[in-house]
Amino acid sequence: MNLNAELYFIRHGESNGNVGIPEPGVHSDDPRLTENGLKQANLIAARFANYNISAIYTSALIRACQTMQPTAEDHGIEMHVLRELMEVGTTLPNTDPVACKKLAPNAYGDLCRVARDPVRFAPEDGSHEVCAARAAFSMETVFGGCADGDRVLICTHGGFIGYLLRYCLGISMPEHFNWQIDNASVFGIRLYKDKIPKLICANEISHLK
Repeated sequence: MNLNAELYFIRHGESNGNVGIPEPGVHSDDPRLTENGLKQANLIAARFANYNISAIYTSALIRACQTMQPTAEDHGIEMHVLRELMEVGTTLPNTDPVACKKLAPNAYGDLCRVARDPVRFAPEDGSHEVCAARAAFSMETVFGGCADGDRVLICTHGGFIGYLLRYCLGISMPEHFNWQIDNASVFGIRLYKDKIPKLICANEISHLK
């Protein structure tokens, strides 16, 4: 990682699945945000309102796309959608593009591309090895699009953030290491040229208060 950049990892806002609200006709692995989750999405946008955001990456599940929609709108940018950022052990390759067009239009264009692409990793394989490989692929994709001074937002899921952080920080932890990861929380990492990266915030939720 030979660049100076800031990465912010965001867990999606509160979903119907998080609070046990049934959604008839919706796949159980792809719940939408609750009303509270939509408020959290707006608070995330406010938290990053004064940042020069270079890119937004999101999981291919609708709750992550919805979470980043207000921020993408505010900054006038389209989201990059990565299947590899999806939750551990999901059984879906991606959300329905039609639903995305309505609920998170700034992710729709890239999601249509993703929906046509071959699946690299079996979504339902939640093994430690596959999740670590997905994290490596995701972050190398992000790094490949980064330039010096960039600030990048990456929206993913509570079960997967730990794999991304481990990869970026170059650390090894037990498979079942427990991170405290609240809905709509933010983890920040600062990358440096020729220096070890620094964790600058963890499970930050001050923007939600």
